[in-house]
Amino acid sequence: MRGTLRLEWTWLIGLLLLCLLFVPARRYSLPITLPFELDLYRALLAGTLGLWFLSLLSDERVRVRASGLEGPLILYLVAVSGSLLANADRVSAYQGEAVKSLFVLASVVLTFYLVVSALRSLEDVEAILAILVLGSAVVAAFAVIESRTGWTPFDSLDRYVPILRPIAGDEGALLRDGRFRAAGSAEHPVALSAMFALVAPIAVAFAVRRRGSVIWWAALGLLVIGAVSTVSRTAVVMLVTSFAVFCALQWREARRFIPLALVVLACVHLLVPGALGSLRQGLSPSRAIAEQQSLPDSELSAGRIADLGPSFEEFSRKPVLGYGAGTRIVVGEKANARLLDNQWLGTLLDTGIVGVFALAWLFARFVSRLTRASAAAAPADAVLLVALACSALAYAVGMFFFDSFAFIQVTLVLFVVLGAGCALALAPGRIFEALPEPIVAPAFVRKRRLRARIAAAAAIHRERVRAQLERARDYGVRRRPPEA
Repeated sequence: MRGTLRLEWTWLIGLLLLCLLFVPARRYSLPITLPFELDLYRALLAGTLGLWFLSLLSDERVRVRASGLEGPLILYLVAVSGSLLANADRVSAYQGEAVKSLFVLASVVLTFYLVVSALRSLEDVEAILAILVLGSAVVAAFAVIESRTGWTPFDSLDRYVPILRPIAGDEGALLRDGRFRAAGSAEHPVALSAMFALVAPIAVAFAVRRRGSVIWWAALGLLVIGAVSTVSRTAVVMLVTSFAVFCALQWREARRFIPLALVVLACVHLLVPGALGSLRQGLSPSRAIAEQQSLPDSELSAGRIADLGPSFEEFSRKPVLGYGAGTRIVVGEKANARLLDNQWLGTLLDTGIVGVFALAWLFARFVSRLTRASAAAAPADAVLLVALACSALAYAVGMFFFDSFAFIQVTLVLFVVLGAGCALALAPGRIFEALPEPIVAPAFVRKRRLRARIAAAAAIHRERVRAQLERARDYGVRRRPPEA
């Protein structure tokens, strides 16, 4: 409409991402008196969503767009609601925590649909993903410095941004084998490393799509080195998962990054000495199994392996809908459950089999449809689709090794990535309109293309033969002598 102000949703989403990356969540709040701590990202997210809702009501150009993931999302919301209704007594005892969990879930889902609906061109998607990659690379550079010196600007951000007020909490440094574990702008080193591993495949896609630009190669190197600086085995598993899938689907492009891997390993030795040794020891099967069974009698956190038996025994009592989303408290005065370093196991106890099936369906649908759609896309576009699929799959694998939904930074980044992938190839009116339906299998696509080429060549051959016959017939008529 003429005379109305057109909001640039791409830059608003980019600003939200930058706030999420550079202002640690749950460590700083705004100086506003409320029943809860108001993080800067919460205020910015609420303002952005409020503007989006007003635009939906007043601007005919702004519309909510389906994502292509409605089935698993609706099933997960049903699982969450059903778990709360089936455990009414427990919910009443932990009402505040349950409500907080619902608000976080609502904000994540709304952010996802904002990204899907607002990104309507390839340039918009690339702008958001570029902000995510470059911002994460800067955070990774600070993580390397933190691992060497113990200093990070994120611990004293209120000195540089006067409107921020630090939230009292545990200020102790996290160590492994006597080394600082960089936490950066995240709430925990594992969450930080998971975010770097989540963003790394997207950096690979930019390095391929924008050949000759050194900045994306440097960003990829920083993300990998930053992940190693946290001394997190979860990040290693996620990076290996992404690399394996990328090699399987895009080997021609993946092999170009093998020299970079050697350079990154050398840089790790120089910038983060000893980190690879700590990771190698931590990934040793004997040590890992012993460490995860180190406190078998603990009711707080016995270890990933030692927690399995008691957790499955607890699950057997309420297998369908669990004990209620948000009612399992693992820290603080109201703690009533084990601290599980396994989001899949935690979801199983919170929302039962229904919730786990819904999340598995969501990741499987996203990854399978993007990889299948990449078979019909142009090579540069296929790399971007595969990279987004690798990011989602790496996060799904990483969920086995840490309670990912407890960390808002990496969770919101995940749903921004999912939203970008849906905007590209899943949502109705998707950006790559030339792609066939994402459910088409790659083998069928290749066979259909081959049959189409053969049919086109046969049609051209028939036309040429027909034209030659016509010319021969005309020539014969002209050469025939007149009748006497």
